[in-house]
Amino acid sequence: MTKISIISGDITLQNVDMIIAPTNNSGNFFGAIDNAIRKVAGGQYHNKLLNAILHHVFDGIVYMGVPIINDNVLGGYVMAPTTNIGGIIKCKNYNHIQSFDPTPILNENSNLKTYIIEKTSEHNGDFDIVFFFVDEDFAIPVDVVVYNALKSANEYALLKNINFTVALPLFRQGLMKSLNKVNDNKYAFQYIEGLFKFLGEKEANITEIKLVIYKDDKMKNYISELFNNISSS
Repeated sequence: MTKISIISGDITLQNVDMIIAPTNNSGNFFGAIDNAIRKVAGGQYHNKLLNAILHHVFDGIVYMGVPIINDNVLGGYVMAPTTNIGGIIKCKNYNHIQSFDPTPILNENSNLKTYIIEKTSEHNGDFDIVFFFVDEDFAIPVDVVVYNALKSANEYALLKNINFTVALPLFRQGLMKSLNKVNDNKYAFQYIEGLFKFLGEKEANITEIKLVIYKDDKMKNYISELFNNISSS
């Protein structure tokens, strides 16, 4: 049975095997959880995430935070030596990028694009793996995101034949909250609904899910109450 803990604090310090984290598909990693991960782990996870995005572009378009250039010597596209921000580059040779590592595992469930990236060096966080899911335009309902993120993480555990623990944040909060048109009550209900849908799966290699809420006691109390009510019903 998967244990559920509801915790206030920093998601990077929760003594888990994997963090599930929202991100974008543009290469501009400015989210609060992105920043928390980079603060303790440097760029090792986000550099690989950017590599994955570059390798999995669609329709020949690369969206990223800095320009890329066509390097005729390498026969592909590489990061340009510039600090300028912005730009959408049309790129027909995107399958021949040679300056980056092989991409991490990519799963797609219900149009939820996910990247699983393992630790490459020691860092100050209390986790080894980051499971990124792309959450840009909030088109996918919260419960679908939670369920499919946990399901994809569990499929990774099954593939590796291991049991592990996971930290799952509240996403679409903080700066993103103003863009999220779902009110707090509906958000919390959908969040817990997605969690319970996953808990109904027959085969789970995730032994514990820590729901980590950062500096929002009101939402923590509401999530806890809702979880307890549904658990006891």
